[in-house]
Amino acid sequence: MIDCVSTQGIFYCDISDHFPTFCINQYLCDEITETTITKRVFDDNSENHFCREMSTHTWNDVIQSTCTETAFSQFHHTYCDRFDNIFQPKTITIKSRNRKVWITPSLKKCIENKSHLYSRFIRHQTNTNKYIYMNYKKKLTSILHKAGKDYYDKLFQECKSNLTKSWKIIKEVINRNKRIRHCQKLIVGNQTITNKNIIASTFNNFFINIGPSLS
Repeated sequence: MIDCVSTQGIFYCDISDHFPTFCINQYLCDEITETTITKRVFDDNSENHFCREMSTHTWNDVIQSTCTETAFSQFHHTYCDRFDNIFQPKTITIKSRNRKVWITPSLKKCIENKSHLYSRFIRHQTNTNKYIYMNYKKKLTSILHKAGKDYYDKLFQECKSNLTKSWKIIKEVINRNKRIRHCQKLIVGNQTITNKNIIASTFNNFFINIGPSLS
């Protein structure tokens, strides 16, 4: 049996017009520390391999079956077998990363102080408490913006002669490090198109003419 101690409350913070609530369940059991997770990785090579396996497989056992339930079971078995074989689970290490690395311990302390001032203002809504909180928040926001600007100014100065690193920093700022998946092939009627320029032109022609064709 696992005993549980529950704690509930309200966060007094200025990130929203509505105060968020919380519930903390403390389970009295052995602590579990997980630093890795197991997941399937779906990359372009694996997906193309899976498509080839499924398209080249002979489905005679499914097509020729006279029982719908048996046909589906055979299809499902083949599908799962190919899927599990190609998209095998991999163990991935969980990495915790703070994107705002310019926030120093002293600035974190200032953010905590701002939260305390906001909590005091909400509990005791006087003009004095409001003025102290708003003035502190305004100054802290300005300091945080300057700290972030100075941090990236320094990075760009250090790699101003390296265009690759500069673009890497820009992608980090706008959070564009995720893998972008491109269309590898397009089937139009009975024709399979793999040329990227022709694919782009086909999409362009479709969206240009979709309006007049429907009118």
